[in-house]
Amino acid sequence: MAAKVVLMDRDGTVLVEPTDFSVRLKGLHMFPETLEAMAKLAEVGYSVIFVTNQLSIAKGNLSLKEYEATNNKMIELLEPTGIKVLKVYTCPHGQDDNCVCRKPKPGMLLQAIKEFNLNPGETFMIGDRVTDIEAGMAAGAKTILVPQGNFKETSAKAKHIAGNLLEAAEYIIAN
Repeated sequence: MAAKVVLMDRDGTVLVEPTDFSVRLKGLHMFPETLEAMAKLAEVGYSVIFVTNQLSIAKGNLSLKEYEATNNKMIELLEPTGIKVLKVYTCPHGQDDNCVCRKPKPGMLLQAIKEFNLNPGETFMIGDRVTDIEAGMAAGAKTILVPQGNFKETSAKAKHIAGNLLEAAEYIIAN
């Protein structure tokens, strides 16, 4: 049986994206539905892989050490839900660096699909931005837009649009 994995953006999807990243260092804030959504996914055997652009690293607003501390704290906060975080893929590049990993390019997603032997057509990609949806589509994944972050983007390209992460989890479970 193939692994049941959800690819997921981090900031704006699971974590409330701060307008000032120095605020992030003082504490993480998850969206209210995050823990319940992760628990529901874990109950039916899903794991999660995060795929996240981190422009703040490229701009020098966040060090790799600070970024890693954020990831570790997020994983610690998610632990009681039972969700298994398989890996966090990170693009630390700027928009003009022309890397293959920065979403909307599918590099991180394709790497996860290869490394974890995932069937893209059975894998969901959840994100709060159109770039997440475009990366998911380019990797062949089913896409769910959760426009709850700072950007409130919308896209007719998304397979599904959910009001929050809990609605996205419920959609995945039903489909």
